[in-house]
Amino acid sequence: MLSLLPVRSSSLLLLPILLVLQSCGSSSDSGSSSEAGNVAEGAECRGPNECAQPPGKVVECRCANGHAKPVCVARVEVGGDCTPTGSFQPACVDGAVCSGPSNMSTCEALAAEGARCSSHDDCVDPLYCSLDGTCTVATSGLGGPCVGLTQRACKSPYICDLDDVCVAPHKIGETCLSGTGIDRNQCEAGAYCKDPEGVCVALLADGEHCAHDYECRASACFFGTCGRGSRSADAVLQCAL
Repeated sequence: MLSLLPVRSSSLLLLPILLVLQSCGSSSDSGSSSEAGNVAEGAECRGPNECAQPPGKVVECRCANGHAKPVCVARVEVGGDCTPTGSFQPACVDGAVCSGPSNMSTCEALAAEGARCSSHDDCVDPLYCSLDGTCTVATSGLGGPCVGLTQRACKSPYICDLDDVCVAPHKIGETCLSGTGIDRNQCEAGAYCKDPEGVCVALLADGEHCAHDYECRASACFFGTCGRGSRSADAVLQCAL
């Protein structure tokens, strides 16, 4: 999904991004999108599969500072600069998180088992940050204890409920919690917790409207639509600067 990623540091504010999809009918001058996988880094793109993937890089089609339309942008490696530019937050590679003050942020590797931590987000999933400040493997099974809705304190796929007990994930139609502090999907496989209703619903199929990657079966929400395929030629994607 072309959106901002959460940042671990409390001093780094999440900057807003407005994505606009305008329908232009069937104009002939927009009749062909770029060939999938051949768009160079920094060039304009129209879909999540269009960007070329050079060795050792992960390149995505997303909004970036100074560009009115989405461009192919590489994810930032561990140790690289992820300081927000304009209204856009650079994305770190998987296994890393953007940390630091808003004017000088760096992609830092998530901590492994036994490493020091200050929050669950510091640790590689499914590890969690224990009370002694180390990344720890969950040991609580169904019915076991957990603390403060720390979902990762329960063995997967169990979740920590309001009574600090590990329980089975909620079924479609049942109430659930999501958002800040909820570090594991509380719903059964094939479902997610829908906001603001707080109810487990089925994952969305390709082509359905979405707001977040986790809502889609394909784990990709591209400009408000589930799926990894490029948009049709009569759509113009714009980034509000």
